[in-house]
Amino acid sequence: MRPSSCKSTLTVMRSVAGITMEQLAHLIGCNRNSLQQIELGRLKLSDKMAEKIALHTGIDMNWLLRGDYRASPVSQHDPNLPYTREIYQRTRAEISRPRADPIDGRMLDSFLESAYQQLCASALEAYGRDDLIYFYYRVRESVEGVTEQWPPSSRSEPMAAAQTQQLFRERFEKIRRKKRPSKPLF
Repeated sequence: MRPSSCKSTLTVMRSVAGITMEQLAHLIGCNRNSLQQIELGRLKLSDKMAEKIALHTGIDMNWLLRGDYRASPVSQHDPNLPYTREIYQRTRAEISRPRADPIDGRMLDSFLESAYQQLCASALEAYGRDDLIYFYYRVRESVEGVTEQWPPSSRSEPMAAAQTQQLFRERFEKIRRKKRPSKPLF
């Protein structure tokens, strides 16, 4: 256990970003005491928490997990760029800014299509290994976690993947049109 006067990667990241422990706890949805215990070296920073911190602040997850606070912090988007307060602010602006660009729908549609293909391939692999029950469990848990975070506004009847995709495109476009147009951040 390190003495409380020691620095940690979280302390350095917060200092560069200019945020308090309370602000970081709020951003990632954890309690301040957990962050304090990590900064004091009493708890280990988990991969999951490091991923959340990276997503919400723009810091490189691998830099956080290495735990070497003496190494210069780097950006998650480009490990060759130093992590700065501007990168933190841009990351926060990007997360909090409503987007209404048609490309968002195409990117999400493409991602979901790819995810569906990967799930199908993994299901075949699980079936071949006689792990289908565990596959169902893992997928169900993942989907429940996602729908708990972003509950669907309505229940729909089961339909084929192509029909679901078309319905998604239509609903996404309807929501997109209601949003104000995106403006450049800087």
